[in-house]
Amino acid sequence: MQRLFTKFRQSGFAAIVLVPLLAAGCGDSAGRDGIDVPVRTAPAVDRPGAGDSGTHSAGTPAEPLDIRTALTPQQRGLYELRKAGVRVELNAQDLLEAVDFGETQVTDRLLKQLALFPSLKRILIFGGRAASVTTAGVQHLAGLTNLEELFLEDVPLSDAGMDPLSGLTELRELSLEGTKITDFGLLRLKELPHLSSLWLDYTFVTDAGLKTLAEIPTLEMLGLRSTEVTDAGMAVIAGMQGLKVLVLNNTEVSDAGLAAIGRNRTLENLRLRNTRVTDDGLQHLSGLTELKELRIAGTEVTDAGLKQLQQFSGLKYVSVGGGGVTDAGLEHLAALPRLISVHLENSQVTDEGLARFRKNYPNIEVDGR
Repeated sequence: MQRLFTKFRQSGFAAIVLVPLLAAGCGDSAGRDGIDVPVRTAPAVDRPGAGDSGTHSAGTPAEPLDIRTALTPQQRGLYELRKAGVRVELNAQDLLEAVDFGETQVTDRLLKQLALFPSLKRILIFGGRAASVTTAGVQHLAGLTNLEELFLEDVPLSDAGMDPLSGLTELRELSLEGTKITDFGLLRLKELPHLSSLWLDYTFVTDAGLKTLAEIPTLEMLGLRSTEVTDAGMAVIAGMQGLKVLVLNNTEVSDAGLAAIGRNRTLENLRLRNTRVTDDGLQHLSGLTELKELRIAGTEVTDAGLKQLQQFSGLKYVSVGGGGVTDAGLEHLAALPRLISVHLENSQVTDEGLARFRKNYPNIEVDGR
């Protein structure tokens, strides 16, 4: 399930914009890629005695003509975004549909430009380049009611800045990774009727916040990497029966938490990298009959635990590793009838064992060590 839906970011943006230049004398030189709008100087009036002085009949210097003054607010907004290096995507009607800030330094001023485009469906901000954005800047997004995907990663957004998001009722995917929100800020998300994917990695969310998320019946994907959730919160996860993807990497979740997670029969993708899970905990997952992807590298799972995975006949992707995973454990995985890919991470699998596995099971891709 891809960003895991990276995360499954495939923006596919074409760096094109439509800036029709309406000023007289522009001819046909500007089209979709006419971004660097020049400043033209009006020629001198042709009059007797004017010579090459470049002056009007009144003797005043020619006034520079800035073509941007002939553009509509939206055209000027596109100009500002593109000038800053923002990647944009237009739809078939030449309306702005998506923006990817990429390596651009995000500011409140640039976010203000976005308010000019109610047609926007996707906004991507990530990469730690939004440190100067304020709550006032995020407020500019409040009117973009057609937004379906919004990534505000590493934006210094606090609970106070969550209000503008509550009106974005078409949102399907939201990433608040690396923001400053807490459990309180999650309350506004209950007002989003179509929210299906939510990334809260590296936030201050705790077990208490999970109770709020349980009131969002449309959630299918939940990222909680490097948060303060614990085994206690997994009891709430057990009741979120629409959930298909759960990411708990770098949390304190242990075998006790798996006992609760195992009651959520809708899970298809479970990520437990660098958690406190052991071989004993895997037995609690036996009821996850829909499980297709499991990532348990960086845990205390050993070869014995990998043998238990043979009960998951639907598993296609497995990520394992650690000092307890050897050639024998890799062989256990070969018994999975639908296995397509294995990722090894800091394991004790040998070169000989890896070569033997690849020879005996050519249809299973293995990478890492």
